[in-house]
Formats: sequence, C-alpha cells, structure tokens
Amino acid sequence: MKKPALCPRCGVQLPTATEFDSPCPRCLMQLGFEESKPQSPQFEVPKIEEVIKTFPQLEILELVGTGGMGIVYHARQKGLDRDVALKLVSVDVTADPAFAERFSREARALASLSHPAITGVFDFGQVGGFYYLIMEYVDGANLRQVMNTGGLSTREAMAMVSRMCDALQYAHDNGIVHRDIKPENLLINRAGELKIIDFGLAKMLGQAPTVGSLTRTDQAMGTWHYMAPEQVERPLEVDHRADIFSLGVVFYELLTGELPIGRFSPPSQRGEMDIRLDKIVMHALEKEPAERYQRAGQVKTDLDIVKDSRGAPQLASAMAAARAPKKERGAGFWIFSVLGGCLGLLLLFGCLGAMLFAVTGSPSDGRAGQAEVTETPEPAAVPQWGDRYDESILEEASQGLVPAETPEPLLPPGEQPIEGIETNELIEPTPDSPPLR
Repeated sequence: MKKPALCPRCGVQLPTATEFDSPCPRCLMQLGFEESKPQSPQFEVPKIEEVIKTFPQLEILELVGTGGMGIVYHARQKGLDRDVALKLVSVDVTADPAFAERFSREARALASLSHPAITGVFDFGQVGGFYYLIMEYVDGANLRQVMNTGGLSTREAMAMVSRMCDALQYAHDNGIVHRDIKPENLLINRAGELKIIDFGLAKMLGQAPTVGSLTRTDQAMGTWHYMAPEQVERPLEVDHRADIFSLGVVFYELLTGELPIGRFSPPSQRGEMDIRLDKIVMHALEKEPAERYQRAGQVKTDLDIVKDSRGAPQLASAMAAARAPKKERGAGFWIFSVLGGCLGLLLLFGCLGAMLFAVTGSPSDGRAGQAEVTETPEPAAVPQWGDRYDESILEEASQGLVPAETPEPLLPPGEQPIEGIETNELIEPTPDSPPLR
C-alpha cells in the first residue's frame, strides 16, 4: 500500500500524491510564492484558416487569448449580426472518454443561466475535433488590468463586489458553483458593468462525485491565492461557500492592493476607509465554511448598509488616534511640572494669608488674631399709628401721675405737635375740636 504524501513543512496529508517533496498549498500561500498555474497538456493553437473552415457561420475577427482549457476568439455571428466569443476546448483535454458527456451537461447548465452580470452561453457542441462554446462577447478589460492601471476607489470596489454578489447568488440558487473567482475572470465592459466569465470550472451541485462533471470533483481546481481552504484540504466537500471565500480575497485585494496571505491585517489598517468593511471582509475570509457568510446575498446586504449609511464613515484614522498610546514624556516635562506645582501652592498660601489678615484686622492693640465682638442691642419696638395705651395709664395721666418712661403718643404721619403744650398732658376735647380718630 502506497504511503500518503505529507507536507514537509506542516506534516498534513496532501490531497493527492506528489512525486516530489513539495509543501502543501497552504504553506505555499504563506511563503508568498507566485501563483501556480494548473498543469495542462500543451497543444498547438490551430491555424486561423482551420478555425474559419470549421465555423463557417462565424466571422473570426481576432484571437483574444489562450488558457488552460482552450482558446478564445472574438467573432461575429453572421446570421444574427452580433459579436460573440468563441471558446475552443483543447483537443488534448478531450482525450478522456467521459469528457463528452461531462462537457454536454456543464454546457447545458451554463446555458440555463440568464443574469446581466454573467456571460451568457448561446450555443455549444463538438465539430471538427473541437468542443466549443459560443458565448456573449464582452468588450472591455478584466479586473486585473483595471487594477494595474490605478485601481478603483473604495466606493467603486464596493459597487463591483455588490454586483458580484448578485451574480453568484443567482448561480448558487441554480446549483452552480464557479470555483475560480479571481480578477482575470471578472470583466468590465465599456459601460463600467461587471461580468463574470469562465464558469467552465463549475460543477453541478447535488450530484454524487462519481457522476462526471467538467471539473473532476476529486481535484483541487482553482487558483492558489483565491482558493478556499476546503478546496485544497477537502475537495469533495466544496460547495457554494468556496465562492464566498474567493469573493473575500478579491475584495481585500481591491481595497488594499495586496493579497491576504499568512498573517494579514484588516483592510482599514492598510488605507483610509470605513472600518465597517473590515468585518465584512474578515467574515468572508473565515477558514471554516460554517463560520463564513452562508449566502452571497448576505455580503451584499451588509455592503448596502455601509454604502447607504447617511452618517459619517467610521474612518480607521479616527479610531486609531483614539486607541493610540500616549506619547512618553521626558524628564524635562516632569521637572517643569513639579516647579509649576510648587509655585501654585505658594500663590495659594499667599492669597489665604491676605484674606485672613483682612478679616482679623491690625494686631497693634496686643490682641492679634482676635476680633472685637460688639453686641448690637435689639431695636425697641416702634409703636405704630393707631396703637392705644392701656386705660390705667390714661387714668394715671389724668391724675398727673404719668410715669417717666411713658412713651409719647404717636401723631398721624405729616402732623407736628402743638407748640406750648406738653405732650404728656391730657387735653380735654371742646365742641370745636375735631373728632378723635
């Protein structure tokens, strides 16, 4: 029995046996190695004359590019007068006898998708030794080219990822996983609209691994830096959540210009942006599928909350300033602080002494510090106009026995006593006298 291959760095079992002692994909990503290209048989690009002869219904305009699975041409469909993309699958790849059945099933699944952010499939088949797909042609550039020319703003990146979420959610609802989300498979047309291409690596969900698909389910397919951990460690358990991880990698790269390799910091620590984006990106990049977003639509919902928020963005610089440690103070600071404190105490004691001196007065009388206390007699009750004396006092007054301390009667306000008459004598009223009040 052949021993399982182990990673020489971490010791984990590799998903497939290797001829050399190479590290596992996770260790390769941590080392920051350049992106590994999937190995595919080499094949010669067919001559343009051969392609024109094989597809007489098309006007072949130019070669767009080549890839691991085949070649793509820009062509015009004569009967419908529209531009299309002609994708030819390599003849060497079709050496597998079961490939024809897998290709037909995948092509039908792709043709069933109809979404504005997914390139449509118009026709497929096999002719002249070629398996082909006639697809929607996107006149524009891929996201990698756009990033290399200056990148996108944070708001533009959020808009792109939001559109990707719509497309992926639609594909997932129809049972299709892309499995190779990366900037090269994201096109932007001249109107600025994003289109996801190359669902050729997708597999149908709900089918047993023994049932063929265009991508063999026992192989780790994708691009290293954008692959979810389970695509490397557990290829048979890959589901739609692998696309959500790849979406998180693309989003992180759009925000920071770097890949989340090894121990990486949140996006807001690499640039000025809303810190709420950290939670979205880091949640999408969770290692375990169960801890990630479970649906691409959930990512879009959280993005919309940040995008539509009317409040000021929660910038990382402001939060960092609040959390920043205080600057260490030198010896000079503490010396001046002590001197300032002593001077303040002296001023305080001086003020208190001046206030105490003002209260106690001069100490020249030999009783320094003691203030004279003068008792103020209570004011005598002032009788009011209309008060009447006791009848015994009036009787004594009529007999000439008026006490010395008998108070003088009150006069009405504004009236003066009558001269020549003592105020303590009783005046007998006369008929001409005014009535007493």
